[in-house]
Amino acid sequence: MRCCAKRCREEKPDKKKATFKNWFLKSAEGTEAEFARLVSPIGGDAVKDKRPPVIAALAAAEIMTALVNESSSADRQNISGHEAAVG
Repeated sequence: MRCCAKRCREEKPDKKKATFKNWFLKSAEGTEAEFARLVSPIGGDAVKDKRPPVIAALAAAEIMTALVNESSSADRQNISGHEAAVG
């Protein structure tokens, strides 16, 4: 198991992404459009620290940012629709 884990860590990020894409499209029946929406690496690449708590914190921040942006977008659409109906 340790050998496999070491090998996985040593793989190039592009190779990991290509391997995952191949699996996603063939075995998971994903589409190119769905794959294009995936964010990689999770947590961004600005911080090079790979400790699990750091990755978890960055991933949580990334998720919260996406949720806030989605919520803000929905709020703007609701306000625009309300103004059109009232105006």
